[in-house]
Amino acid sequence: MILVQKKITIKIDSSTLNLDEVKKLKKIFSKHKGSKPVYFDILDTKNEFKLNMISQQTKVSITKDLLSSLEKEEFLYKLN
Repeated sequence: MILVQKKITIKIDSSTLNLDEVKKLKKIFSKHKGSKPVYFDILDTKNEFKLNMISQQTKVSITKDLLSSLEKEEFLYKLN
């Protein structure tokens, strides 16, 4: 089932961001290609800093299956 949200924002703590995490996200997104933009909030809790980014190449179909895949890999997200 496709949800009506306009975009999805993935929240990632900079201390846990590594190549394996990026590969996991890429794999999930490749299975859920669509037209909705993907935003990222990169959080640096130590320095109280947040960087907002949008993926120029990746767009997804926001479905319950996508959200389930993100939750399974313990990615935090926000639907807008």
